[in-house]
Amino acid sequence: MIKKIIVFGDSIAFGSNDWTFGGWVVRLKNYFAKTGQFHHVFNLGISGENSDQIIRRMESETLSRKSENPEKKLLLIIGIPINDIRVTGALDADPELSVRRFRKNLKNFYDIGIRNANELVFIGMTKVDEEKTDPWQEVIERRIACWRNDIIREYNEIVKKYCKDENINFIEMIDVLEDSDLPDGLHPNEIGHEKMYKRIKDFLVNNGLVKKL
Repeated sequence: MIKKIIVFGDSIAFGSNDWTFGGWVVRLKNYFAKTGQFHHVFNLGISGENSDQIIRRMESETLSRKSENPEKKLLLIIGIPINDIRVTGALDADPELSVRRFRKNLKNFYDIGIRNANELVFIGMTKVDEEKTDPWQEVIERRIACWRNDIIREYNEIVKKYCKDENINFIEMIDVLEDSDLPDGLHPNEIGHEKMYKRIKDFLVNNGLVKKL
């Protein structure tokens, strides 16, 4: 049985904008704490990171938390970072990561995951409210930034196909949020994080990755 869950991702995995409960990962941790079946749920989401940055730290941070006891199995959850499709500088610039680089990083996530974990789950990208994210009201490193749903959908389909081809667990997220769940256009509020948590928890339970309460 799974004894540890490690979650990698960006600010959405970190829990930004949920000032009441701390995001969907904290909810997941609290749910499993009631079962007594897990020793730890680790949230390793970092705001602002893209997949390049996550990959650089992923293996070392996983190994430092992995049990030497083979009976204490590990579930690795990768929240595909929405920062991969961030556009900065000119509004007509290309996404931060090209499609080719994005595909390569999906393989890197997979390779690291199968080396170090018993189960692997990819979580798809969430939608944005483009009235607030194209451009975003905040400035990153003194440059305009924006996120667009057409690019999110394009990259999300790449993730879905990759997961299907490689038989990786995939949780769809692009349809789970409403604009009202995104007060800054990008990060879910507590209602949005609750929706994400329920879908993720139900997937893990219904697919036999964890026990139901």
